[in-house]
Amino acid sequence: MDQARGVDRATPTEPFWRGFGAWLRAYRLGAGLTQDVLAERARLSVRGISDLERGIRRYPHADTVERLALAMALTRDEAEQLALAGRRPKTPSALSARGDVPLRRPPISALEDTSLPIRAVGVALLPRPLTSFIGRETEVNEVLGATKAAQLVALVGPAGVGKTRLAIEVARELRATGFGAVYFVDLAQLDDPGQLAQAIVHSLGGRGDPGPSPVDSIGRLLGSAPALIVLDNCERLIDAVAHIVVQLLQRLPDVAFLSTSREPLGIAGELRLPLPPLAEAAGVQLFLERARLMTPHEAGVNQSRSAIAEICRRLDGLPLAIELAAARVGQLPVEDILLRLQAPFSILSRRGRVLDSRHETLHAAITWSHDLLDASERRAFACLSAFSGGFEPAAGEAIADCSFDVLGRLVDKSMVVAGSGFDGRARYRLLETLREYARTRLEMSGDAGAARERHFRWFTELAARAAVELRGAQQGQWADKLQEELGNFRAALEWGAHEAPEAALTMAVHLRRFWRLTQPSEGREWLRRLLLLAPEAPVELRAAAVLAAGDFAGDIGEPLVASAELDEALHLLRQTNDAGRVAQALIWRAQAGTGTTVLADKSAQLEEAVVYARRSGKTYILSEALMFLGVARLSQGNHIDARIHLEEAVVAARVAADIRTLSTAVGLLGHLDETEDRLDDALAHHAESLQRGIEARDPKLQTHAHIHLGLVSLANLDKAQARQHFDAALRARAVGYHQCGAILGMAKLAAANASFERALRLYAAASLNRWDTVLYRTNPVK
Repeated sequence: MDQARGVDRATPTEPFWRGFGAWLRAYRLGAGLTQDVLAERARLSVRGISDLERGIRRYPHADTVERLALAMALTRDEAEQLALAGRRPKTPSALSARGDVPLRRPPISALEDTSLPIRAVGVALLPRPLTSFIGRETEVNEVLGATKAAQLVALVGPAGVGKTRLAIEVARELRATGFGAVYFVDLAQLDDPGQLAQAIVHSLGGRGDPGPSPVDSIGRLLGSAPALIVLDNCERLIDAVAHIVVQLLQRLPDVAFLSTSREPLGIAGELRLPLPPLAEAAGVQLFLERARLMTPHEAGVNQSRSAIAEICRRLDGLPLAIELAAARVGQLPVEDILLRLQAPFSILSRRGRVLDSRHETLHAAITWSHDLLDASERRAFACLSAFSGGFEPAAGEAIADCSFDVLGRLVDKSMVVAGSGFDGRARYRLLETLREYARTRLEMSGDAGAARERHFRWFTELAARAAVELRGAQQGQWADKLQEELGNFRAALEWGAHEAPEAALTMAVHLRRFWRLTQPSEGREWLRRLLLLAPEAPVELRAAAVLAAGDFAGDIGEPLVASAELDEALHLLRQTNDAGRVAQALIWRAQAGTGTTVLADKSAQLEEAVVYARRSGKTYILSEALMFLGVARLSQGNHIDARIHLEEAVVAARVAADIRTLSTAVGLLGHLDETEDRLDDALAHHAESLQRGIEARDPKLQTHAHIHLGLVSLANLDKAQARQHFDAALRARAVGYHQCGAILGMAKLAAANASFERALRLYAAASLNRWDTVLYRTNPVK
């Protein structure tokens, strides 16, 4: 076992390897943890970890060892070895005879290699199965050996054979050997090849867009340390995965890849490992264990081993199929389950007649399970395939045109998975393989058009309601809700683009504020596409769509395009009676491609926006118009009018319960207070701005408030409070100019503490953006 794990026995002439510090450091690096992170997880001090690794403290308390082992997710053998290394010997001879576990030395590579990336994912961040792993010990060792022999290993086999579960176990075992960092990239929910690189970057711990050269971004994240990347469920994006893996193989010679798919990637040098079905004994054991989870006190199950063995043979030894069969225990005796396999199995045993052989066995299992449903359950199951990414019970009832009782029976029969949404309320979903099967059944039933139209109408109504709620006091919760339903909105828009483009355009317009808060580039693409597909849409709708597209163009850094589209929108809107949208167009056109230093030149346009906003009677639009007019007056140095407009904007935002606009407007009043040395008023205004930003769940608003609270605290000579706010601003993970402002605040604090060299470095970093031109950027309130 020691040799298989790459660990050598220690000898009496190597006392260093017996030290607790050497073992601790080896395991820590193997887990991809820094001393800081390990200290936080184990609830110890960083100094304490350092003293242990350097040998200053050689014999820690047993409680300390246990906490360290748990924090690093060590196996039982590893935890025992760590404890043994830290045990105080009673005599010199005890150095070579401590208990029953022989002393070994840590992996030399882990001790010598200091380049392991801190982003390494430990076992705790790998998918954590909730059931036991059965019958694959030989395959685990085979794949482990293959990862040493080849840089790319492809684990291939039919759906349901257990590729993902085996890959997780291999990753856990490999990480336990001190190999290095282990990353898991789940591609099951990914349909767009363009999102592949971003999914890999995010799984490696990166954030944001991977940029024009995703391979370079991935390479920078990985560094030069050994690593394993598991690419799970590659079949949907097989060509895209192959393309990026080829490039990564050429660039990263120390990184190994393990792919799972129904087919190999087809790359030169790829070592292909077909995963066979479970052996009969393992299949029976799997069935019995899963059946006991359903009926733990059912003695008859254990007495039906011959029938269970026949079930496993009929299901080709596929783990998923066996688990589906075991899930029926409690509803039917084992012998009846075996009888029900007769008809579907005999139909699907005619290999190649209907289905591709790679899908045949799983299709047999699902078909068998499907045939246990009554007519109402089958119809509902098929209709539920219209959802993408899950659904709430009420939505399921509406789209499947069924009662809640039918949904409940589908959950009981393991055809639908019950869980919870972002708010803790019930949320259901179909496993992807079951959803694919249900989608085929829906197409065959002739009900596909009606089901997808019901789905489209449901989410059109939800988008219309969201357009209102995203302006109200619950807009933070609604933003989370829409994010959870993003897959469904995409599916609805796609169906609408083909079947009802004008209605789909309406939905996209309703989602404008959501896109603006989350993914403006995606929102812009939908609007542009649907505008082309709905050339005869009413002028009011087209104007609203062009207006939103112009807004998004400005946000993604295309000011000239934004100005042109906003001009077009304004021209169209002036032909309508929609005073509110005219006001919005005037506001956004005044901002397009400008900072606050230029808003001073747009006063007339903003005054006209205020007029239209008052005419519309919509207080949330009036609050925005007044706020921007206040900013323009402040830019002109007219503090009196600026305060009048900003205070009225705050009142209007309170009436509208628009907490994002309220947060920004109150924050602007706080800045005006700062310029007039009214520090107590400034603190009060920025504190409210922070609270509203928290309610809106908007990190940019929170960052902006923390920065100004820090600046005011610094002006009040409260350096400790200032540091807390600047630190909080940096932790909020806001991007761009907000992050720059936090760095500038830290620079001011360093200067106040006479740390001039540090202050200069921070000022240099902050100079990447001009603070004076971005202080009043108002994108968060749009």
